[in-house]
Amino acid sequence: MISSEIKGKVAYIRGLAEGLKIDQAGDTGRLMMAVVDALETVARGMERLEVEHDDIEEYLGAMDEDLTDLEDDYYADEGELTVDVDDDEEYVSVECENCGESVYFDESLLLDNEALEITCPNCGEVVYDTEQEYQIIQDDDGLNAVEELNLTREHKGE
Repeated sequence: MISSEIKGKVAYIRGLAEGLKIDQAGDTGRLMMAVVDALETVARGMERLEVEHDDIEEYLGAMDEDLTDLEDDYYADEGELTVDVDDDEEYVSVECENCGESVYFDESLLLDNEALEITCPNCGEVVYDTEQEYQIIQDDDGLNAVEELNLTREHKGE
């Protein structure tokens, strides 16, 4: 540590000043001892700064680890947001055709008979509308996805 080196050098200078038997009552002696005292004060301050720096560095390292854990929990390898699904609740995902954002919402909204329009929070495009026909597909993770059925009237009757 730098502060230990500085403290060692200041102690050496104090020893030299005392060893030279400089008259501390004279102007030169008072000046020399004032400089040594100032150097000791600087060395103590540097030591405190180093300790505080080490504490801050340790704290930031812990914060960085926590942030990494959070990123691992919430982001997939390619930076896509993932959603932890509660086993008691069912979620549906819809991919926005305009921007590619995945939009998640509670499956119970599909069961309501009310008119419903869900928009992408990223671009504002409508991703689900009760006026359209959709099919629900369950993926490997147990999430449900909604795909719009592109059926013409001829296909619906068959």
